[in-house]
Amino acid sequence: MIALNEAVNHEMETSNVRNHRWSEAQMDDYKNHLLNDPAVKSAMDMDHESTFGDACYQSYKRWAKAKAVIGNHMHNSDMDWETWASSPMKQRWWNIKQENPSTIILVHVGKFYEVYHHDADTLHKVFGAPYTYGYEAHNGFPVSKFDKYRDKLAEHGFNSIRILSV
Repeated sequence: MIALNEAVNHEMETSNVRNHRWSEAQMDDYKNHLLNDPAVKSAMDMDHESTFGDACYQSYKRWAKAKAVIGNHMHNSDMDWETWASSPMKQRWWNIKQENPSTIILVHVGKFYEVYHHDADTLHKVFGAPYTYGYEAHNGFPVSKFDKYRDKLAEHGFNSIRILSV
């Protein structure tokens, strides 16, 4: 187990997992996932560095996808809001959210409206909208469905909606 623990520590330090800004608690959970993943253990026994790295990467994808549910996104941990809101559009989103936390903010991107963080949780709860893959809560819907979504959000008490165009 010590060799596996050292190999997992090395993999976590050299991979790009840290670039996804998971919290320390989430990283501990990920490490525990790797240590208990039979595919990772099997790859360790094969003693090929590339096989082990591939097994860890596949394990990471399974773990991250499983975390993409309410309560495991970045906004529910030690999120660095200033880094997240570094683009002008996200800064506008952040400023509006600070002044009107109950407003649902739709970001108009092409033929879709995208929502982030707590607004994504709202769409998930009201519509069952699936989250996109990643470390922050994020989902959306086609522009053509706006009237349906607006009406259903209003039925659930979400009457304040703001649209940002990119």
